[in-house]
Amino acid sequence: MWDFRPQECFQLRNKISGEEKRLTHTESQLLLLLLSNKHRVVTKSEIHKKIWLGKCVSDASITHSIASLRLALNDTAEAQCIIRTVPKAGYFVAENKIALALTNQDQSYTGRPDKIRALKLRCSWQVGVILLLVSMNLLLFWFLFIPSQSEPKLNMSRLNSQTNTFTIKNNDFHSQQLLEQLIRHPDLNNVNFYITSNKTRIYVSCIHQNSSSPYGQSINFSIDIKRAIERTSNDIVQKCQ
Repeated sequence: MWDFRPQECFQLRNKISGEEKRLTHTESQLLLLLLSNKHRVVTKSEIHKKIWLGKCVSDASITHSIASLRLALNDTAEAQCIIRTVPKAGYFVAENKIALALTNQDQSYTGRPDKIRALKLRCSWQVGVILLLVSMNLLLFWFLFIPSQSEPKLNMSRLNSQTNTFTIKNNDFHSQQLLEQLIRHPDLNNVNFYITSNKTRIYVSCIHQNSSSPYGQSINFSIDIKRAIERTSNDIVQKCQ
């Protein structure tokens, strides 16, 4: 008999005569609630919560809204052809009297709560998985490509001087001093030096290469860093030449 279109300006349309009627916001929300639960009785408590949430209204307000809605539908409290009253319980809409026409936006109002919760849960789960994958990729990138700050940074340098080769692991002040002294010695030939140091000592390894033994024999030194560099270099040259 009636089409109810909550999204339209004139929500009610008579299927036979084509007459259209406009409902108030409260009337429209009330009719939508009744039609969304057309197979059961909608209690006054439910109407309070859905239509007047957070507002203090009496049962008389519900009775008045039902009466004005019946008037718009050409129904009466005596006839109750469309909206019927269940004493001390609530109201329901008679079957096959009003057809509910909803858009996608309106359908969200009447959607089943369990489906909505399932959809939200699935979306939350998908977002969680994406965040986990992004976090794991960032962590893997950090371990593979970001150097650890605790690892010592090597400053390796190599110098060839005439027939000698000097390799310095830590290019610090004491290693440089020793290198300068060794380079000045004309008696050194075919010697490979490896020089490193720490805060207390200088470590030197020299290998004298010759035709009979291309790999040579390694001679190692551990020298106090406070010892005179010139004296240290003389001792090294004497043993390595």
